[in-house]
Amino acid sequence: MKRSLLGLALLLLPMFLPAQSIGLPCAKSNLALDLRLDQIESGHYKLVAHLSFNAGSYVISPADTLSILSPFQLDFGDGAPIELTRAMTEFPGYQNLYEPALASDMRILRSPTLFTQPFKVNASGDFVASGQAFFVLEPSCVPYALDFTLTQRDGLLALEAGEIHTEYGD
Repeated sequence: MKRSLLGLALLLLPMFLPAQSIGLPCAKSNLALDLRLDQIESGHYKLVAHLSFNAGSYVISPADTLSILSPFQLDFGDGAPIELTRAMTEFPGYQNLYEPALASDMRILRSPTLFTQPFKVNASGDFVASGQAFFVLEPSCVPYALDFTLTQRDGLLALEAGEIHTEYGD
């Protein structure tokens, strides 16, 4: 019971922290992806993504080791003055699901998940960096992407909204 309450508190905590949030719901499937930028200390940040979707769906975990599948990804783009300082974390953690076609376990996420990617900025001047959050909603096998922009002006880093879309142009 304590573990369940702690998990719920950790999922709700970001709602009460000061941060820049971009809510991008997709009305077709009750899918939502919210991005937030938190400053940890000078020059160090974390990009936080909260992904929620319908019961019965799932997303491949970034911790999955099968290269044939497309896990949830946060990509900061080539040439961005961004250095990842640790691996992305997810809460709650993944579950294993046996995939007969691959004769192996997949690491999947079956419930709303909070992803956190710590990074540092390696530039003191102004810059604009384009990035993307990407995932495939299973078992429908629909790929979604959310484009975002990190902009640094006068030493302040900001997250700007992009748009969520599928490979099919929605």
